Amino acid sequence: FDLDIGGQFYLYPGGNGVNSYEFFSYLGKTIGPAEIRAGLVYAPSQDNLGNTDNLYLTSDARVGIPETPVTLTASVGYENGAFEGPAGSKLDWSLGAEATKGPFTLGISYVDTDIPRLADPGRTSKAGVVLSLTAEF
Repeated sequence: FDLDIGGQFYLYPGGNGVNSYEFFSYLGKTIGPAEIRAGLVYAPSQDNLGNTDNLYLTSDARVGIPETPVTLTASVGYENGAFEGPAGSKLDWSLGAEATKGPFTLGISYVDTDIPRLADPGRTSKAGVVLSLTAEF
């Protein structure tokens, strides 16, 4: 098992009352070509979060397809608190795939939440496809 515990501070230079901090812990395990992980992210009550705390529970899986550069990905999360959305607590999820060639990884994912359209008329939680390109050196 792999355990990752830490904290993060979000600093927005020039912003007023938007900086925040949170604590996290993740527990993961590799089983053959699969990597699974569960995590908890907690942001204590802060002025810029409306004096409300936030809890995010998450799990994800990555499964490499043997003898190919392709990895399938999936995640699901539950959020309650300052970032929960207009309808109260929310679920979010994603399904995707990544392909790696040398230091580059190209990814595509479909992401969505359980927030109904009527509860979010501004569609801040609209489902969509996310493309990514990363490089590691």
